[in-house]
Amino acid sequence: MIKIRNSVLSLVAFFSLLALLMQLREEPSTLRYEEHVVSSGETLWAIADQSDLQMDKREIISYMVNRSGIQASGEIKPGMVISVPMSEKR
Repeated sequence: MIKIRNSVLSLVAFFSLLALLMQLREEPSTLRYEEHVVSSGETLWAIADQSDLQMDKREIISYMVNRSGIQASGEIKPGMVISVPMSEKR
């Protein structure tokens, strides 16, 4: 009986944590996006430097990848249009 209770408590804790993480990953509603056309030799990391957001650059790249429909490989090519997240203020 104790094993079942511990298993149930573990599952509840896991799904609660999962729900919290999903809420944290939602895109803030205060973002706007500017379009950037990729030039030869550019990287997502360098393009993320254009953002004025005060957050981890990996998170900015995640927004760019999700918003721009970049494949999981993260490969970008010259001419691609990337949406760069910016703060609402101009």
